[in-house]
Amino acid sequence: IIIRNPYFWTISICFFALFGSYFTLSGLWGVPYLMDVYGLTKNKAGTIVSFFAIGMMIGNPLFGFLSEKVFKSIKKVIILISLFNLINIFILWSRIDRLSVYIITLVFFSFGLFANSVASIGFTANKELFPVKIAGTSTGLLNLFPYLGAAIFQQVLGIILENSGKINGSFTVTGYKTGFFVLLVLSLLGF
Repeated sequence: IIIRNPYFWTISICFFALFGSYFTLSGLWGVPYLMDVYGLTKNKAGTIVSFFAIGMMIGNPLFGFLSEKVFKSIKKVIILISLFNLINIFILWSRIDRLSVYIITLVFFSFGLFANSVASIGFTANKELFPVKIAGTSTGLLNLFPYLGAAIFQQVLGIILENSGKINGSFTVTGYKTGFFVLLVLSLLGF
């Protein structure tokens, strides 16, 4: 019943893409990117990456409220979230080494605000697709896709960076640009 529902797959692909890009940057490659491309210390880079989590803490309840009270539509809010995720990745990709620390911090905050916020409303949308007796199963199956996206794209970005080489022990701007392009395509898929 679950895997034959096309709406389940729409939400699953969105989760795969948005969380794949979110966890790839917030969970593994954000700190090395800031250290390699901008020359920041590990502590400074870690502080900036923490803005992913701050955005997430604000975004989850905010977008739940917006979908229920303002837009009265989960679909519209998921599209909005996906669009802003795409914009955030585009900014990072297109200006890979030409952003100020303040703009990067704002982009990372925005990324957390939008990309991870799809969880609160996406799980609700998924639950509403199915009878109560299989809601837990559908939620459990959907929960696979964010982690699958993260597992795949953290590795993909790592392979791209390794194949692009290093200069003075740091991954190259070209490597990050190529890797972020993959995340941009992933975000377009999510949108």
